[in-house]
Parts: sequence; structure tokens; C-alpha cells
Amino acid sequence: VPTSSLSAHKSTSIGRRRAAALEPTFPIALTRRAGVPPITSKVLSIAEQHVENFVKPFGREKVEHISDRFPFNIEFRSEDVSRDTVDIDVNDGSTITVASPCTHEKGKYDVIFLLSVIKWIHYHHGDEGVKHVFSKIYGLLKPGGLFIFEPQDWKSYRKKRNLTKEIRANFNSIKLRPTQFVEYLEKEVGFVLECTLKPSP
Repeated sequence: VPTSSLSAHKSTSIGRRRAAALEPTFPIALTRRAGVPPITSKVLSIAEQHVENFVKPFGREKVEHISDRFPFNIEFRSEDVSRDTVDIDVNDGSTITVASPCTHEKGKYDVIFLLSVIKWIHYHHGDEGVKHVFSKIYGLLKPGGLFIFEPQDWKSYRKKRNLTKEIRANFNSIKLRPTQFVEYLEKEVGFVLECTLKPSP
């Protein structure tokens, strides 16, 4: 049961954007809670035929004959959205740094979830990292898109604050606390709060 969740949208001259969030163990938690989603033979066939398009680092060609309708328009990619660049290991053992794929996806998404993750972004990147992620999510949403966000409370922050020296230092520097997130999202980022969900008793 979530500690709390909020749903927000953003006002723009061309429409509104809304928002949401996911827990740190996603996608593992998804199968634990809901079971393994069914995969049809058609989906497997498409994946097998076009797997080469997905293994090239961020150089996937569009497969023209795949429908752009659900469920064929669903993609899962693990990515640190707090960063604007990603490091890729190449065959010769070296690493190259390239622009994060989502830097080219502005206005692409209908829904973005951020559930029980923001604490860890705060731990590792401080207030500026959290602000950057909020701004990035806003930019990734289509007008009218939904942002569903589940922040951890301050009590949860305190539990793991001594995991590393870096986390402890970032924790001690936090000025933007969870109770201020809604106000920040509305006044500084541009979202409009639609509703707040409280946990079951």
C-alpha cells in the first residue's frame, strides 16, 4: 500500500500535462504483485525477427510493419533519468559516453510513474538532482500527460541516511523535503495537482 500518491498535470498553451511514479524494485515488483504478463506467440515472433534493432546502443531502426497500437507500442528500458548522458561498454573493453536516449524524447509519453524512487535520487544527487528529474519528467510528457508520483516520507529518508558517506552528506544538505514536493512541482515546474491518494488504514 503506498504511503501517499499524487497525480498532477501541467498547464501549457497547447494543453495540459499530468504525472505519476514507480517503486525502486520495478520491474521485479510488478511480477511479484501481478504475475508474469502473458506473451503471445506473435509478440515473440516479432521480438525474434527484430532483436538486432534493440541491441545496437540507441541506434534502433524503426520497424515499419509493427503496429503502433497497444501492446506493440510498449517498450521497457532501464535508465537513470537523473543523468543526461549514459556510459556504454564497447567490445574492446573501453567505454563511450553518449547522450541519454530520453533527451531526444520530449513530449513522447502519456504517463510517467515515479513510485518510491525519489528518496534514492535525493540520496545520490541531492536537491539539484531531484529538481532536474522533475523538470525532465515534465518535458518528457505530452500535453495532457499524467505524472503519478509516490514520494517517500521523511521518516523513510532517515532510515538509510548512513548507508554511505556520500548519502549522509547529501542527506544533511537536503532543503527540499518531501512535504514541499507538491508546491515545488506546481510553482516551479508547472504541474497542476489533480488529486492526492491516501493509503488505506
